[in-house]
Amino acid sequence: MRPQPEWTDQWPTDPTSPWNRKVDLSLSKVSLPQAVAELEQLANAQPGPKLSLGLGQLPSGPWNQDVFPLITFAAINVPVVEAFRIIGDVANYRAMFRGSDGILAEHCHAHHEMTIFLTGRCVDAASDEPIKSLSISMNFEEIKAKETGEFLHPIQIEGTTEFVRCDGKNYRMKTEPLPQDIRFVVTAPGYQPQQFSISTQGSLLTYTNNIEMKRDIPTKPRTMP
Repeated sequence: MRPQPEWTDQWPTDPTSPWNRKVDLSLSKVSLPQAVAELEQLANAQPGPKLSLGLGQLPSGPWNQDVFPLITFAAINVPVVEAFRIIGDVANYRAMFRGSDGILAEHCHAHHEMTIFLTGRCVDAASDEPIKSLSISMNFEEIKAKETGEFLHPIQIEGTTEFVRCDGKNYRMKTEPLPQDIRFVVTAPGYQPQQFSISTQGSLLTYTNNIEMKRDIPTKPRTMP
């Protein structure tokens, strides 16, 4: 089998390419997947080689769902490649090409800054009561936990990304953090600081560490003899 060419953000410039077919496109507050599907339908309504247009999405973080922007765009007699790029620009996605395949991908590079997530539950070690306000280094950002003490802390680190086919036409970006140990210090008012570390592993993006905080023991003031 011949190897597949690499994905590129270079536009197809061959005037005979199906990417340069002219289309009339009018979208009004449609989701990004629907906008891409409508453009593909228009492009492939004409005779000749077919185009396959899809999305390349980053994995969603915990507690989140994919939320796509609504697209409003109208153009007359515009090349498919130009309409595809403009839809991507409106949604803050990047147009990527490989032969007759095109995807809109969230902006990233092969090596780039990415987000992993630290999750868990923070409780009082003696009573198991949830602690709802805590701070976690590296920058001691204050975190508001849920009523149950569950918390979510995003962490920016270096990682790598590649496109992986996830169904007949769409792609997901397989993201892997660079292997490293990340050390944390957890503080909460009235409690002793807690230290722990996590080690990034493969493509794992979410790491769970449940924390039990011990009450701070107040020191008695020294009295002069």
